[in-house]
Amino acid sequence: KLQLRVSPSAIASSETARIGEVITLGERLPIEGEYEPAELGTALHAVIGTLLSGQHDTARVLRDHGMEKTLSIAAAEESANRLLAVINARFAPIKIHMEYPIHYTNDNGQIIAGWIDLLLETAEGFVLIDHKASPRARSDWEEIALGFSGQLAAYAEGITRATGKPVVSRWIHFGVTGGLVEVC
Repeated sequence: KLQLRVSPSAIASSETARIGEVITLGERLPIEGEYEPAELGTALHAVIGTLLSGQHDTARVLRDHGMEKTLSIAAAEESANRLLAVINARFAPIKIHMEYPIHYTNDNGQIIAGWIDLLLETAEGFVLIDHKASPRARSDWEEIALGFSGQLAAYAEGITRATGKPVVSRWIHFGVTGGLVEVC
C-alpha cells in the first residue's frame, strides 16, 4: 500500500541515475569543534538565502543557529559567494527562486510536497540545486549525490508538470566541502 503524502527527501534513489559534471568550488570550510551537520547545513542554507536576497546578516544567522563558534562569518560567506559566482557564470539565471514550494499528485495518486532549495529559471529551462552540508570527503560526493537522485527527480517532475518547461539539470551543492555535483 502506498503512502498518500510523500516528502521528496524520502523518495529512494533512482537506479538509472548517474553523475554528470562535477564542479569544484573551493576548499573545505574550516570548521571548529563538535557540531550537528544538519544544523550547520541549515545555517549555511540561510546564509545563502540572506545573501541572495541582498541582506548581509551572516553573523546573526550563525548565532541564531548556534554555529558562531563552529564556522566563521568569512567562511560561511565564502561558501555562499563561490556558489553564487558559479550560478551566475554557468547558468545565467533569469530568475532565482529560493525555498520554492512544490506540491503535486504523481501518477500513483500520491501527494508530493516539499521545498526546492534553489530553483534557477534560465533561457533553456530550470536548474534545480539542493544544498547538503555533508562533512564527508570529496571522494564520497558521487555516492551522496546519487542518494538524493529520487528527491531531485520528484522536484523535476513537479516543476515540469506545473510549468510545462523542462528541468535542464539537477545539482547537489556541497557547501562545506566545496562542490557542485550534477545528477542526471
